[in-house]
Amino acid sequence: MQSTDRDNIAHRKVEKTLSSLDRIPDLAVNPFFYTRLRQAISEQESERAGWLYRVTNGYRMLPVAIGLILILNVVTLTVFLQFQQTSRENQTNIVDDVVREYSLTSWNFSDNRDGG
Repeated sequence: MQSTDRDNIAHRKVEKTLSSLDRIPDLAVNPFFYTRLRQAISEQESERAGWLYRVTNGYRMLPVAIGLILILNVVTLTVFLQFQQTSRENQTNIVDDVVREYSLTSWNFSDNRDGG
């Protein structure tokens, strides 16, 4: 029977709370409030429909990331090609220096396969 008493007490508290809400006076609402609210919502929806909104808000960092990746690729390719050019020139200079230093007339890698 204790649960019934608790239920009755809880029911009375709920009724008391709801009746106190009935005593709160109604607020006067501007008659154009609903119209202004619908207009504001409509403007936000139309802004979000455009591709520019998706790029700038939905994917804010995507254009920045793509730009950085492209710049990084161009810089890497440029450095790689310069290094490759320099590396070939250095290899040719080293071979020429060795040929001059040891007075070699020709060098053929296939002649020295057995190491001697």
